[in-house]
Amino acid sequence: MPALTDAIALRVPGELKDKIDNYAKAARLKRSEFLLEVIVKALDIIKVQVEQVGIGLAEADGGEFASQEELASIKNKWNAL
Repeated sequence: MPALTDAIALRVPGELKDKIDNYAKAARLKRSEFLLEVIVKALDIIKVQVEQVGIGLAEADGGEFASQEELASIKNKWNAL
């Protein structure tokens, strides 16, 4: 990981700070280390989501939509769960 040279200040509700501190303690990390891990992981997830939305929009722009049969199959699959 690159050197930590920048700082960010963030105000949060006391309840959230307590949760952060409890999770950091359970992970045996300093609060800043824990938050850095959480932010990096969250950004990785968001990146994938944004990419997938972009793919979906490109497919829709290209006229690629699910057929009625495909939609019915998906609906039946989820209704069965």
